[in-house]
Amino acid sequence: EQQTLEAKRDEQKLRYADLQKQERQLNDELTSLRSRKSQIPKRNLDIRDRLARDLDLEGTELPFIGELLQVRPEAKAWEGAIERLLRGFGLCILVPEAHYQAVNRYVNQTHLRGRLVYYRVTALELNPTQRALDPQQVPYRLEIKQENADFAQWLRQQLTRQFNYVCCDNLEQFQRENRAVTANGLIRHGGERHEKDDRSKVDDRSKYILGWDNASKIKALEADLREIQQQLAPIDKDIKRLERQR
Repeated sequence: EQQTLEAKRDEQKLRYADLQKQERQLNDELTSLRSRKSQIPKRNLDIRDRLARDLDLEGTELPFIGELLQVRPEAKAWEGAIERLLRGFGLCILVPEAHYQAVNRYVNQTHLRGRLVYYRVTALELNPTQRALDPQQVPYRLEIKQENADFAQWLRQQLTRQFNYVCCDNLEQFQRENRAVTANGLIRHGGERHEKDDRSKVDDRSKYILGWDNASKIKALEADLREIQQQLAPIDKDIKRLERQR
């Protein structure tokens, strides 16, 4: 029986340590989010900020794509699905031509302590006759930050080229389209490849990365933190009880 009590206590101690680790990570993420407006995860932000600091640049000169894109208010029903579709793209950094060589040198010789994907952005000639966006497709449902004309023009071009997915209200339409997405987050990547990533709920704002207002993400993470803290107290109590019984 002594061994059983010790095994139970050790199991609870492991659970407690794991929850404490999650609590620390959430507190760090919340501290970071409260100091800014973007929704980019802290671990990604840290890599970009170290890079910018070492090159004596502002973070805004090497923006994450997710900092420059936001789902339009009238497309809120599609927000979760679009967040899923654009997550990988949104966590990439844009590097203007002026800083391209310096960024290459830094990235090549530095252990980044994580993964970094970046795009070289060269100024594009403005195309006055560019086609209007298709209201059925993802790019139409996105707002692009216009502060930097080169970034905005480049993003519009990439979105229409890479993410011209049709937002489908039903599976019949989804099955007809080459590139398609449903509001539930099922994605058809052209032809044969399909994907649905339900590791989190499609409307879980704690996982969102797009846009320049993170108030909803902060609220979602605060709720996650409360849930973890509520689990910690009874486990701590249980550990103490098991230790008394030894």
